[in-house]
Amino acid sequence: LCNHLHHRSLLILGRSWPAIGNMGDASSLTYDQLKALLEDTQASLAASFARIEAYRVQNRLIRNELSLLRNQVHGAAAGQPAGAADNLNKIERIPSTPCSIAFPQEKNAVGPNYTNVNSGPTYVTDVLGEHTVTILSGGRKAPASLIVTKDFIDFVESKARVSSHDFVGITTLKGSTGSTDTANAPSTSNEGKGTWQILWNKDNIPQRLVFEASQATRTNLHKHTERWLGVDDPEAADGEYPVSGDPGDLAPPKNLVIGDAALQLVGEPSQLLSADHLHALGSAIPPLERMRPWSLSYSTSKHGISLSTLYRRMVSNMPTVLVIKDNAGYLFGCYTPDPWRVAPRFYGRGETFVFQLEPHRVMYPWRSMSNVKNDFFQYATPDCLALGGLGHFAIHVDSELLQGSSGTCGTFGSPCLAGSEEFKVNVLEVWQTAQ
Repeated sequence: LCNHLHHRSLLILGRSWPAIGNMGDASSLTYDQLKALLEDTQASLAASFARIEAYRVQNRLIRNELSLLRNQVHGAAAGQPAGAADNLNKIERIPSTPCSIAFPQEKNAVGPNYTNVNSGPTYVTDVLGEHTVTILSGGRKAPASLIVTKDFIDFVESKARVSSHDFVGITTLKGSTGSTDTANAPSTSNEGKGTWQILWNKDNIPQRLVFEASQATRTNLHKHTERWLGVDDPEAADGEYPVSGDPGDLAPPKNLVIGDAALQLVGEPSQLLSADHLHALGSAIPPLERMRPWSLSYSTSKHGISLSTLYRRMVSNMPTVLVIKDNAGYLFGCYTPDPWRVAPRFYGRGETFVFQLEPHRVMYPWRSMSNVKNDFFQYATPDCLALGGLGHFAIHVDSELLQGSSGTCGTFGSPCLAGSEEFKVNVLEVWQTAQ
């Protein structure tokens, strides 16, 4: 290929020499210099083609090895006859060939501890489920396998491992598309797909991975993460998912009583909070903060629809009341003793609580007596604003403040606060105590 390109390039160069001679700086180069430049370019292209081919072969080899390992594990678990294992040898195997090109290794790369074919991969112990998902990264889609075990959720191809201790939550990015997964699902399946992101902490550094999967896969993940929260179905057999969630994961709500105490708003009026709402919130907010005047720091109807604008308008060291009205007419939000700001990890304090004002006036304080780590209060990044963790966010909105989600949250023991788990934001306001 290189010789062919070389001779053809020389032929083209010879035919085009009169034209090249009339081009600016190119006229100062001799034929030998141009020939050497062209040869150097051809050598660089050949090296690039070799790297691409090497990566392609390496990728195929890894995929075949993974397929072989999965078949062996699942075949042993199903008690297949010994002779059936011989069929695994028919899987395409690509012989490794020596390559003179050295590929740099990613530093500090950490992933599942893969072992040889005979011993099997370490993450396949006590497998509770395996699903096909699509990883979304940088505008690209890549098929991947999701393996669920008792203590881990593994995205195999991306080498992302989420342990029960590091897990933070799963939130919806896009609703069901209503499409049918005909490539990987039985012909009788007609379930839509959705896009979600899973969040976890690794060495106190927030991690996230965006993936697309069927609603059945998302349901199984929901049941599995509920088990991590201690919500088990005692009648379910080992290795099976419970059919429905356990309401024991929810805490009893506390009614917001309309009493004499009320929040005092100054400056611009609220589009969302009525006098009854202010009296209801006044019964829950700490007295020292309740007695101070509250002013509007941000509103989607007055300051534009931008999460970065919301962060920029926050007053330091002042508590907040965030209120959202969705398109279904539900009115809900949260009280936080700390303002919203971009941070690398969860932050906040135990006075934080979530509430619903319409159609019901209830609140859910922090579950301080939880048996697991449960200090997941405020989570703020340039891409999202969220509250709570352990299973689902109590409240989550995207960077455009247009769409959000709300689900069963282990931090507060709260159910979905909005009209549905995925909702559209109608109006969002943030109030803070005046300076």
